[in-house]
Amino acid sequence: MIKLVPSGCFQPYAYYNEDMDALQVYFKDSSSYTKPLNQNVELHLSHESDEITGATILGIKKLINP
Repeated sequence: MIKLVPSGCFQPYAYYNEDMDALQVYFKDSSSYTKPLNQNVELHLSHESDEITGATILGIKKLINP
């Protein structure tokens, strides 16, 4: 996963994680923890401020091909 992180200054990015069948989006470069919002969405929250730093949408194939 480290090779997927852009080098240099942080810029928000998203990628499809095939192993998890999930779309992962990162808004901010910060140490974070994951909090489930519901069965399909997890939020990434900053350890320092609880600010949202990203999100994971699970079950992408099921959402696209119902």
